[in-house]
Amino acid sequence: MYIKINLEITGSLKNRIIADIYFEDEIYDDIILQGKELYIQKKDLKKLEDGEYYILDLLECNVYKEKELIGKVTDILNNNITETLEIDRKRDNRKKIINSNN
Repeated sequence: MYIKINLEITGSLKNRIIADIYFEDEIYDDIILQGKELYIQKKDLKKLEDGEYYILDLLECNVYKEKELIGKVTDILNNNITETLEIDRKRDNRKKIINSNN
């Protein structure tokens, strides 16, 4: 079951986001979302500058190194610190893991 809510992010503390939660035009400050998954529709995402991409946009993209095709991004792994790309290598059909901060 999905419930549409509106969040207004007001700050952060440690690895947590602090937000006001609106549901049917009423504000709730006692809803605990810790450990819950929240989803956003793509149409509601912030418009990015040229050359910026959302990490999910990398799925199924080809990966090149100096004009040579290495493989394709097949998965994005998140360990709450950084995202890691799983690449299906073309030359030997093996998986390669690349930290997205590199």
